[in-house]
Amino acid sequence: MFFLTKKRALYGLLVLFRLYFAFQPSYIHPDEHFQGPEVLAGISGDLFKWETIKTWDFSSDKPIRGILPLWIFYAIPLLSTHLSRAYLNPTSIFYALRAAFFVYSFVIGLTCPTEKFNIV
Repeated sequence: MFFLTKKRALYGLLVLFRLYFAFQPSYIHPDEHFQGPEVLAGISGDLFKWETIKTWDFSSDKPIRGILPLWIFYAIPLLSTHLSRAYLNPTSIFYALRAAFFVYSFVIGLTCPTEKFNIV
């Protein structure tokens, strides 16, 4: 019983670390912006009305990348930020995307085998 509560305490501490690092204003790789939310906002430009730059791998006649993964991962945070117009600025978009990927990290964690790693 004591071992189980110790494991849960460790897991809680690791969740706090994950939360801390998820919202740190760290370096943003250019591809994290230019090949993700900006492309999605540019394709659905009528909805967001944002001025965007479409990269070459999405703008040619035969694009080499698909838009479906972007819709899966970026649509909900961008739409939620868009619907709360009072807070629509680059910082709120940044934090909405980081919050979404913080939640996605738990979804990925839930897909791990639980026989050996049963923490919670």
